[in-house]
Amino acid sequence: MNIVIICRFPFPIGYSGTNRIISYSRGLIELGCQVSVLVLCKTEKNKKAINKNTKGIYQGIYFEYIPKSTIKSESKIGKAIDLIRDSLCSYIHIFKLSKDSSIDVFLISSDLCYDVYVLSMLGKKDKNQKVFWIVDEFPIPIRYGRDSISLLSSALFKLALRRLNGQISMTKIVNEYYKNLAGQQFPSLIMPMTVEPDRFVYLSNNIQDSKTITYIGNMEIYKDSLDILIKAYYLFWKERKDYELCLVGDGKDTPKLKKYVNQMGISESVIFTGSVNRDEIPCVLSNSSILILARTNNKRAMGGFPTKLGEYLASGKPVIVTNVGEISEYLTDKQNAYIIEPNNIEALYNCFKYVADHYEEAINVGLEGKKLAEGIFNYKSQAIRMYDFIRVY
Repeated sequence: MNIVIICRFPFPIGYSGTNRIISYSRGLIELGCQVSVLVLCKTEKNKKAINKNTKGIYQGIYFEYIPKSTIKSESKIGKAIDLIRDSLCSYIHIFKLSKDSSIDVFLISSDLCYDVYVLSMLGKKDKNQKVFWIVDEFPIPIRYGRDSISLLSSALFKLALRRLNGQISMTKIVNEYYKNLAGQQFPSLIMPMTVEPDRFVYLSNNIQDSKTITYIGNMEIYKDSLDILIKAYYLFWKERKDYELCLVGDGKDTPKLKKYVNQMGISESVIFTGSVNRDEIPCVLSNSSILILARTNNKRAMGGFPTKLGEYLASGKPVIVTNVGEISEYLTDKQNAYIIEPNNIEALYNCFKYVADHYEEAINVGLEGKKLAEGIFNYKSQAIRMYDFIRVY
């Protein structure tokens, strides 16, 4: 099966969306598929460009930036021009590509309504070509607190959903949202995070390797309650100054968080590493003793399923996670993770203290989490489910 994935994520080095594509693409390739990734837009800032190659092969996946450049314009006007020009050129390129009868499936991995609407027409000329939409979260306005999307966005999504062969969603609630929006049922698959256990095979889980509490992800307060995390760590640090907090990643709130840490007087115990390469993440996790994901209870958390949680679990380290979205449908408190209520500084502080004081128990909980990652979240098993779905529909 020849599969083309269309996205706006940086590639091959990027964020959770990029990592999801790599993960299930690996699984599809192992099933005998040919997988290509086409990036619709420029993704890199000139001074911090990580992805500089406009085409190449990464872990067997062919990728190409259709705009022939990865570097974004720096001015607002330039960005607007890029968006319009790159989108139009990319659409034309992809529709020309669709004339290639060897392509069996297009997977749209974008949450922009005009991408989904335009690209949903790919299968109209050649009925043998299928088009599916992979959707990770609620539409952007919903995930940031609004109650609805614009009438235009709603109309475009509705028309697109009626053309597509099916939809692949990370959560049940997002799947139901789009079914209600479309006003009809359509083939759908719920596929939560995927993780590659073979990236973590060398990690040691027998002893407390270091006294480090680690968070990996975007430095965005709204998404993962990093302000609450720091406050809870501060309470814990006052009793256990032997533990440090490591915040791995970058984002718009990094300066604010650094200022906050300085004001609390814990700058020597809180490490900001900046962004790290995907290949470095297993090593970072192996050098940690506790892994934390303290998402707040908002629409974004309700609709999404954190990719980092799969990596946390695969490491075999004790994981503390808040009970938001559909996490509790997969994890059980004190069995394969430590689950606490969101937006609760005291609960997080108490959990830090409990795990540190009962670390032998915590290691066993971490190992059970690892088994879960190697089972239902394994990229191999999820790729089989995806392959069967797109083959049937």
